[in-house]
Formats: sequence, C-alpha cells, structure tokens
Amino acid sequence: MRDDAVIIAGYDPGMTVSTHYEFGTDYAFEDVFPDASAIAGVKAVFASMTHRYLCFGESGASQAASVASKTPWAICIGTSKAWKATDRGRVLNLVRMTTSHQETPRFTSSEAEREMYAQWPDAVAVGDVFEVIGAPHVMDDLGMETHPLLQAHDKVSALTPERMPIIEALRGYRIRLVDLPPLPAGVTLGTVVPSAVSAEEGNAVMKLVRELERSPKLAKLVKTLNKDANGGSCVCEGCGFRDADAGLFDAHHRRPLHVGVQITTPAIMSVLCPTCHRVVHRLGKKPYLPMEIDDLRTWHAGRASAAVKEAAD
Repeated sequence: MRDDAVIIAGYDPGMTVSTHYEFGTDYAFEDVFPDASAIAGVKAVFASMTHRYLCFGESGASQAASVASKTPWAICIGTSKAWKATDRGRVLNLVRMTTSHQETPRFTSSEAEREMYAQWPDAVAVGDVFEVIGAPHVMDDLGMETHPLLQAHDKVSALTPERMPIIEALRGYRIRLVDLPPLPAGVTLGTVVPSAVSAEEGNAVMKLVRELERSPKLAKLVKTLNKDANGGSCVCEGCGFRDADAGLFDAHHRRPLHVGVQITTPAIMSVLCPTCHRVVHRLGKKPYLPMEIDDLRTWHAGRASAAVKEAAD
C-alpha cells in the first residue's frame, strides 16, 4: 500500500465514515457511507471530477465551506448538456469538501481551466474524491421519481425528502478513490473558518458555586510587601514582570487551599503575574501540588535560551 494512498476519509473524527482507503481499489458505497450523517447533499457538475475543487456561483462556495465542517461529503451529479451530454443525470463522484473557499482562479493551473470555469466565480477546495463505478443515472438506474438536482448548480442542495432516497439507492454500487493532481501551491485545505460556526453568548444564568475561603487582607498584604521590597512596583517572582498596579498580579498559595484547612502566612505565599500563576498550577508535577517557584524560574530560563538559539539558527 502506497503511503500517499492512505487517507482519512471522514473530515471530522466524529463522522461515521470509514477511515483508510487505497487508490484504485473498489469499495461498497454502504461500507464507506453506512448512513447519510456525513453527506451534506448533492451538487451539479459538468463531468467527472478532474481537479480538487468544486465551482459555484455567487455565495455557493461559502455555503459549502460552512456545511463542510460537520457534513463534508457531496454527491456530484452530471448536468452539462453541451460538454458531455452522456454524463447528464448520472451520479459521478462523491467529494469531501473542505472549509477552504476562494475565487476560482486561485485554484486553476491553466488558462484553459480559467476560461472553462469563468461563469463560476468561487470554488471550495476538495480533499478526497471517489468515483461511482458505472455512473448510475438517478432515474433510469436508481429509480428516483424526481431528478434530485433541483437548484444544485450554485450550491450544495441539502438532502431533502425527495433527495434522501438517493442514499439508499446507491447501496450496492462500488466506489473508487481517485488520485487527482494536488492543489496549486499556496492553496491549503481548511484554512477558512466556516461562517456558520457560532454560539449565542451573554445570557444571564444562575450558578451555585462552592468556594474555598480566602483572606483578601492577606493577599493585599503580600502584594504590599512585594511592592515595598521592589521600590514601589509589584514584581512577578517567576518572570520578573513589574508594574505599580497591584491589580495586575495574583497572590499565589504555594500550598494550595484545596489540600486542606491551613494557617497561611505571607512567608508561604508568592506574588505572580496571571500567566506565571497559571503555569505553576498547570505544570505542577502532581495534580494537587503546584510547581515550585525555583522550578518556574528554571522553566522561564529554558524558554529564553531556546528562543535565543532559534533566532541564531
């Protein structure tokens, strides 16, 4: 098996698409796509895929890139009357769309390509492409009563109830991974975050939280002692960051409070900037014990040394 012939067919690890396939080998459609969960819909194409991009009219590529993050696969059906009429109405390919979409000329590699797709200004990058062996006709071979394209020229048309039967109808057909030329230099897969990725925030919620009792007076005293020792500015004991505003610093308990009730004194506390405070807790050797301050300084020194070496190289 060639290394470049092994692919991850499912764009998202959570998809129910199988994983490893080899160029030139036939697979059962239902083995690769056991259900429709990874399939966004259908797309009209001129003919069988020969390039790693799908062309669209206005806004079609951004729509395809948006759905590609969750349902990356599209069923491509021939629709051209003039170019290759024998492909019209036939299921030609299954393509894994990506979230990378740009103007079509960015994907083309020749003037002939640019002229061919001039009427389709935008395109989405494509990862894996399967050809459907035999290119079944949606009506004559798959027995669908309604042609499933229905406005699929300028977008990926969703699997509405009249299109959904195409998934079941393709069971029993064989598909084969196609080895297509790579995308032009500078064009990558999935560099654009889908516009549909969003979340509503800002709603007021009620939460019941249990906190460990702390002494604000003790924290203030620790910072005051630090300022007095450093000429009126707080200084992070880890990285050396300094500022007169004590609010930019945290009072760190070197023995964390969640270990148990304790009598805390300034002698067992340190003043850290928020970043160093997070570092000592995230990089502690034990889940319940933070990194020692000396170890924090060593960590900083190692990072500084590595940065100098990288700059010199």
